Amino acid sequence: MAAIIAIRAALRVLPIAVSKSNPVIVSNSLYATRLMRAVSLSWLGLKSLASPDRPEPPSEAVFATNLAANTVAGAISGRAGDARASIAHAAFAASNTHSLNVVEYSKGAARAAISACGDATTVWKNITLDCKFTDDASGLIARNTVVGVALLKQPLWLDQKPDWFAAEWQIAHETLQQIGQGFEIWRDWFQRRIDGEATGFDLPPDADAEISRRLIAASNDWWERLPAEVNADIKAWLTELTPLPAEPEEADFAQNLRALTFGADAEGRIDVLPDLAGDRVLSDADAQDRHAEALAEAQAALAASSRDLSQAFAIGETLSDYLTALGDSVETIRPSQLVLRGDKLRRLRADYLSPTSSKPPLTEDQAFALENWERAHSALVGIDPFLSSIERASYGPAVPATIITLDAIKAIIDSARDANIATVGAQEAITDSVENVPSEAPAGERRLVLATESLKNFIRGTAGFIKQHKGKISAGAVGLAKGAHEAALWIQRNVEWLREALAGEQSILDLINWIASLPL
Repeated sequence: MAAIIAIRAALRVLPIAVSKSNPVIVSNSLYATRLMRAVSLSWLGLKSLASPDRPEPPSEAVFATNLAANTVAGAISGRAGDARASIAHAAFAASNTHSLNVVEYSKGAARAAISACGDATTVWKNITLDCKFTDDASGLIARNTVVGVALLKQPLWLDQKPDWFAAEWQIAHETLQQIGQGFEIWRDWFQRRIDGEATGFDLPPDADAEISRRLIAASNDWWERLPAEVNADIKAWLTELTPLPAEPEEADFAQNLRALTFGADAEGRIDVLPDLAGDRVLSDADAQDRHAEALAEAQAALAASSRDLSQAFAIGETLSDYLTALGDSVETIRPSQLVLRGDKLRRLRADYLSPTSSKPPLTEDQAFALENWERAHSALVGIDPFLSSIERASYGPAVPATIITLDAIKAIIDSARDANIATVGAQEAITDSVENVPSEAPAGERRLVLATESLKNFIRGTAGFIKQHKGKISAGAVGLAKGAHEAALWIQRNVEWLREALAGEQSILDLINWIASLPL
């Protein structure tokens, strides 16, 4: 039990060792490997105690782990009380469960944490909570190694993480990134210790156990190679043991028809689909009359605006886009684009009419024409059930609260356009939906939902295009298959960023993860 408390104490000050202020780690990345080897094998070895078929580490591996810990301790600092040296000593003690000095090394790691951060209260409180965890667990489970292993799977801080730890971890995170050589695998490994994940790596339990066996059994010669070689091997194991995501179901590619929809154009780039009204919008005589009135008023407003482009250029341009979305008849309405362009026109009109506006005032004809247009547009959209459901964001219970940020939405579509994956029209449509969202809009605000659902549709449309040509995409693909290949490459090159930006949208993440698994 003391060994487990020791390794948790050591892990709490690990970021201080992996720091830009530690010249040994930065100048010689081999010491970073040795440090991560010491703490990871300590954690893995202790975690395997409760397993009936736990691997017995060969004597060479035990010796090498101890040597790594002591080497790091000696290389980092010659002072026995140094925080970084105590980390390695605590890891050494934890790796050797038969050591008579485990308790002393546990205390040493705690003292190291205190001397490093000057926060005795928080450090001792969390060690006390670790002890209390084992006491509480003993009422349910016999006091043995199972209780200790359960503690290893708890968040590193049972109380709230202190501010100094978050700051040190940020520095360590940057240091590992600066070192490069594949150390991101260890960055992710340590983040899982902070979060209290049960497995060492992001793998199913059986696969994670296999990684543990390989790491414990690895020889000293294997570990003492260049860090880039060691980390590349571990990364290859992770790839080998990571189960490929199943191809998404057909329904996962289905787009939300109450938002902008997307598909590939003739050149293999993702564009806004026509999204024609079909049988979703009323087409009876009254609906035809409302459409005809909205069409006539929009054309009149465009004519009035075009008389003085220096005054109302933005309104004239948006009116042209509105007329495209309105179509020549009810059957040719583009529902989501119609609502979006109508929203944009309303906002522009209000901006021109505002007493505090810096824009030149509208002429009397322009103001009158826009007022008539807005009345006709509201009648067309407000009476039709489908159009009004878009305008009121009546998306139903299946659509969750918005999670993607507006900055992320715009950044994603800008990146896709820069990579020639999306058309200018697709970029402009989503950008318009973002710019149409009021400042400080709550999660359920209809224009925010429209922007979010449109971005999700863009990913669904891209994934559907890739699926359609999956069997043909390759480096030498031509035509539409080439476009699908480039779209898949764009997602693979930006997969971490996309996962972060879309972290709360699991159905979209499933599509991204599936594309990331495709061999290209």
